[in-house]
Amino acid sequence: EEGSNLKACVDDLMSKHENLYEVGVYILSAGVKETSDYFFKLMSKKETSMGKYLTRRLQIRCLKITLRDDLEICRLACQVYDLNRIIHLIEPQLQVLVKEKNIHALKWLVVLESK
Repeated sequence: EEGSNLKACVDDLMSKHENLYEVGVYILSAGVKETSDYFFKLMSKKETSMGKYLTRRLQIRCLKITLRDDLEICRLACQVYDLNRIIHLIEPQLQVLVKEKNIHALKWLVVLESK
């Protein structure tokens, strides 16, 4: 029941907005794994990389989305948004966090290194 409601919400959002990539940022930022997975399935059918369509504001928001401890959300955001292109924005910050033994930063690096 709840899963179909989530899908209906995603479909509704995507039908109303021209910029599906922006919709994706908000879907992922909600951090609901089922919705994120559904969105990712829809987008994986599209040919082009989302990275090309993200404004700087959205790129930064994508990076903020991944500042969660949920490794799956991090991975999903990396896949969907081709974050390797914009990782330089937070690389210095990550290195500092790693020195401080920040668990999140370490997880981030694992995600990036596993690509």
